[in-house]
Amino acid sequence: MPLTPSYGDGQVGAITRLYLTAEREIWKLIARTLFGEGWNGRMPWAVRMLLKLPMFRRGLTRIMVGLGAQAAVIVIGILLAAFRRGAREANADLRPQHPPIAAIGESEVQHLADRVIASLDKVHQQVPVSAEAIYRRTVDEVSRHPRGADETTLEQLLREVLARNARRGFDGQVDAKGRRYEFASYADMVVRSAVTHAEVDGYCAYVTASGHDLVIVSDVPGSCALCTPFEGAVISISGATTGTVEFTNSLGRPVTVTVKCSLAEARAAGLFHRNCRHTIRVWTADNPNPPGAVKLSEAERAQRRDASSKRRRNRIVQRIEFATRA
Repeated sequence: MPLTPSYGDGQVGAITRLYLTAEREIWKLIARTLFGEGWNGRMPWAVRMLLKLPMFRRGLTRIMVGLGAQAAVIVIGILLAAFRRGAREANADLRPQHPPIAAIGESEVQHLADRVIASLDKVHQQVPVSAEAIYRRTVDEVSRHPRGADETTLEQLLREVLARNARRGFDGQVDAKGRRYEFASYADMVVRSAVTHAEVDGYCAYVTASGHDLVIVSDVPGSCALCTPFEGAVISISGATTGTVEFTNSLGRPVTVTVKCSLAEARAAGLFHRNCRHTIRVWTADNPNPPGAVKLSEAERAQRRDASSKRRRNRIVQRIEFATRA
């Protein structure tokens, strides 16, 4: 059957759990540090909290270093599995006309993983800065608030300020289009996009190893503006096949096809964008028509939206709980 990119559905759970755990650990560190001492002492509470910053930074570093090491291992595993899934789908599409390929090169998976890990590393550098900014802002807001200086009032105020910050989360991550993401959501999006990339790479690597260079894109009614130019289009994996080309099918009849562009050009123009569900199939003179559309019903779409909204609400509730737990 044609390859339907999964966008990581059912595959990114490990990376999502890892980043949610790290996020919670950071909020717990913030709460543990700020609630860790009494309000009264020889020095004002705000001064004591600022003196704790070096210890707080060391705690952040430990969390982020551990996160980076674990994320690298998980990302490689997820992308390798996605690449192999793509290759299996290509094998299924080419049978029984072609004998199975014994092995295909998987070096591109490591290159893709390196790019993903580099993107995540940038986030890993931003989060401690955001966490420290929240820490400092919280200390300043609590110490300057005019609600009084008794211990009960100040502790409640601290909970309120942390709850407000936790509701927003570490949202300093911005994609190429200026969309702002929370820490864990951004990592989830980056890895999901890479899974689709790896699946397409695996499919095309197997097709190329089988002696073919062309794939055809599905025709989906009502597609987005990015994908519309590629509806039913034939594209070259290598970019070496261009223009209008004539092939002969197994019955000896000529079949003419116009190649729109290369796979790299199609990707650069937006095909297989985030959440794109277009399918591809190897193009041959014996099977020149585009694969059937894969569409979700409106009920399925609504169910997915509701599930996504519920996950976001649960994440916010959990962040607030960890941030305000003394």
